[in-house]
Amino acid sequence: MADALYNLAQAYLNLGEYKQAHELCSGAQDLYEKIHGLKGQAQCCYLKAYIYWRTGDLSKAMDHVLQANEVYKKYEDPRGVALLDMLTGNIYSALGQYKKTLEYYSRAYPVFESLGDKERLSQIFGNYGYIYTRMKNDAAALSYYEKALKISQEINSRQTMSFALNNIGEVYANQENYPRALDYFHRSLEIKENLDDRMGIAYTLVNIGSVYRKQGRYKEALQPLNRALAIAAKIDTREELQKANKELSDVYAALGQYPLALQYRKKYKEIKDFIFNETNSQKLTEMQTRYEMEKKQRDIDLLKKDNVISQLIVSRQRYCNHFIIIAAGLLLIAGFLVYTRYRLKVKIARALTVEIEDHRETARKLKESEEKFRLLAESSVVGIYIIQDGVVKYVNPKFLSTWGCTGEEVLEQSPLKLVYEEDRPLVLEKIIHQVG
Repeated sequence: MADALYNLAQAYLNLGEYKQAHELCSGAQDLYEKIHGLKGQAQCCYLKAYIYWRTGDLSKAMDHVLQANEVYKKYEDPRGVALLDMLTGNIYSALGQYKKTLEYYSRAYPVFESLGDKERLSQIFGNYGYIYTRMKNDAAALSYYEKALKISQEINSRQTMSFALNNIGEVYANQENYPRALDYFHRSLEIKENLDDRMGIAYTLVNIGSVYRKQGRYKEALQPLNRALAIAAKIDTREELQKANKELSDVYAALGQYPLALQYRKKYKEIKDFIFNETNSQKLTEMQTRYEMEKKQRDIDLLKKDNVISQLIVSRQRYCNHFIIIAAGLLLIAGFLVYTRYRLKVKIARALTVEIEDHRETARKLKESEEKFRLLAESSVVGIYIIQDGVVKYVNPKFLSTWGCTGEEVLEQSPLKLVYEEDRPLVLEKIIHQVG
């Protein structure tokens, strides 16, 4: 029953039905816990982490990576650990920490290669390509994407094939080779449509709309972008929602429809701020530190285990008549390992203390800067104002005296009320430009 629920969750995941996939996965996890199925528990934790990453909830994604890591401690599963490493790399990628991303991918890649897991090799090559695209290294990105495409064609994996085609299209779009980019995007979209891969469909539709916008085909861009937005809203995938709203804002701005442009720009910023808000970032940093520490500790424990086993074998073969000497040697080794572990913990504790102090100092300096700004603004000889969410949030005394108005007349009001009616379109366009 647990296996059936888990397989059904994976099927819904492939369709982009993340809510249903999560519910089924939770049911499977409860059953695995009742029957003490460690492998099933780890797989469910991984699948939930993957769903949260896909829907843009990075904090919960990392939390479930930690849960899966706890289960993997209880039994050895190289492939499962490699999947965790690849997903952790994806989380770092979403945060823009590409060096860390490549570090985790480099841990996962040799495991998949040694296991001959071509499906995962195709995925990780695609992931490498994505990172190099973001690092503006199109040549390296294209090389990895072509490797991913070749493997996916060899094993006839339409899912990874569609992603590879889409990613190659992104490289050509970056190079402004728009006809070739659209060719790859449409080939990718055709496969995704046949698979009913809704997340993939939304992702590729945004890319198509983006190319149309860059070509100046603004009205044509609206159809794929609006469709992508509707799909992304239905399956609640924040990354695609964020991209679609941004592209629609740019398209409506180009068409001169500034109220709509501002509306979509605000939605884009709301989603972006949710993904990268300060609370989530702090929580995510703490969980990442914990995961890395546990990962290092697990590697140390495995190393200790291998060393002890090797020494026992050698001792048995060479010194079976010298039991007392061997026992003394083992005690010394154990003491050394305990001491090494203690030193490592002290070192990690010191590093964390320094990092915490750095964060506190940064917070203190930020507070001082804000206070200095307030004092400068209050005593400034020029008018200063701050506009947020389309209304005036702050004005200094000089602004009020210059305009001959009171704070009640200006605050929480649209700045356009202070502008002549015939000048308002121009001013609104500049506001949109500054917000972007």
